[in-house]
Amino acid sequence: MASLASGIFLLLTNIKVKNKILPEVKMNFNLFSFKLVKVLISAGIWSSIGYLSTALNRGLDLLICNLTLGAGLMGLLSIANTVPHCIDNLITTIANIFTPRFTILYAKDNTDLLVEETKFSSKIMSFLMTAPLAGFIAFGNKFYTLWQPTKSPDEITIIQILSVLVCISYLFTCHTRTLSSLFTVCNKLKASVLISLVCGVLTVIIVLLLIHFTPLGVYAIAGVSSVFIGLKAIVFVPLYAAHILKIKLTTYYRSIFRGWFCFCCCYHHVHLYQQLCTRKQLDVIPSSLCSKRTGRICRFRSAHFLKKKNSFLSRIKLRRSLRKAKLLSF
Repeated sequence: MASLASGIFLLLTNIKVKNKILPEVKMNFNLFSFKLVKVLISAGIWSSIGYLSTALNRGLDLLICNLTLGAGLMGLLSIANTVPHCIDNLITTIANIFTPRFTILYAKDNTDLLVEETKFSSKIMSFLMTAPLAGFIAFGNKFYTLWQPTKSPDEITIIQILSVLVCISYLFTCHTRTLSSLFTVCNKLKASVLISLVCGVLTVIIVLLLIHFTPLGVYAIAGVSSVFIGLKAIVFVPLYAAHILKIKLTTYYRSIFRGWFCFCCCYHHVHLYQQLCTRKQLDVIPSSLCSKRTGRICRFRSAHFLKKKNSFLSRIKLRRSLRKAKLLSF
């Protein structure tokens, strides 16, 4: 009853808000089309199957661990999944921001601008998620020591390794999550869902085999799913997105590789800072020299990219100036 009352309240509220914001929009039952309803139902069915594949990839980890390895390791895996799942939710939230813009451009059949927007969204995701991922991987051991003071050092090490294994997949998906939304925008869900379903089934089978025939144990549960998710994100998603938009298949790989390079540089500097905080100065000298070399490489690469294309900040300034010009024109 509570859900029914809540649903009725939301319906009435949405109608009232619609009448205020969009009074010119009127319902016309003569425009009703069963063909479009069929398209929506078909997309909904494939989306539901997609959620099933997600459950096979990540949702069964704790159940499999509990049934095969015991409740103790399941507890450690549950702790290790907490922060990575929050990072995954953040990636999803940020990626969904770009979907309406993609929908508008696809509806206008403006493929060139849509390609530029997808590239821009990939850079934004890389820019926002590189530092959190690098910081969590570098300082994960210290974080879990503070968060779980009752755990032994060996248990903290296990939790940290499991967290890193889970976060590895996000190094791939954070660059391609916005590209995945193109499948929904273009209503091309079938291939993506089938690939995800196959990966989910293979994940469960391979995890069970590794647990029974290898000493990997709980590491297999966290690692195998990350491998399949990462492979799908880096092999299938960019290629299929380019295929849908009918552009060169390797269009998106340049921004992806650039994002990985930035992550490596960022992680090195974060790891250096972690060493400065925990070790003696003598132990940091080799790392400092390596950091200096890394900085030179970064400057060289940045100069190389700037010769070919405007920098990221200049693009943001250009977008802001164009928006202001549009506002002034009105």
